[in-house]
Amino acid sequence: MLGVRVGRADAWLDRVASGLFWGLYRSLIRRDLPPGGVDVFGCNVAFRDQLVRFSESRSSMVGQILWLGFRRKLVNYTRVARRHGVSSWSFRRKLAYLFDSIYSFSDLPIRVFLALGSLGILTSVLFAAAVVFAKLSGGVSVPGYAATVLTIIFFASLNMLGLGIVGAYVWRAYENTKSRPLAVVMREDVYDGGRKP
Repeated sequence: MLGVRVGRADAWLDRVASGLFWGLYRSLIRRDLPPGGVDVFGCNVAFRDQLVRFSESRSSMVGQILWLGFRRKLVNYTRVARRHGVSSWSFRRKLAYLFDSIYSFSDLPIRVFLALGSLGILTSVLFAAAVVFAKLSGGVSVPGYAATVLTIIFFASLNMLGLGIVGAYVWRAYENTKSRPLAVVMREDVYDGGRKP
């Protein structure tokens, strides 16, 4: 059971920051996250036992809850204004939590490196053709310009692509260090195998 906040009696800036945080969380990390995010949850013993098996540090409790994949029901609520004190959930802590969640549950940064590196190499090939054509037609009069530009673009793109590839291997190694189970047993039933009493 997940508590989903559908309204909050907070300042306008807090509501915007919260909406931005959960929107990024939903689009970058867990697409099955409820639109309002998750603040509280309730669970049965089987779910609790699976959840406490996680030994990860600097991870995301919300990500772990959704990753387990048990059946869940959403309970909507509106958070009332705080009567006493101030929240210790500062923007800096929210940002750190968002990055921890991205690095624990998404390989998006690595895929961005791979995409940019591939796009850069393709661009450098096209740009090389344009520079060679300009050089042969007399459009480039500066000596060494074409070779310098092509070298910089090509090797910068190759470097980014290489970082993406290395990052993909590191991500797979990192995934294995988490020791997350390959499957989670939601319920176990024992039968007598059809034997007659």
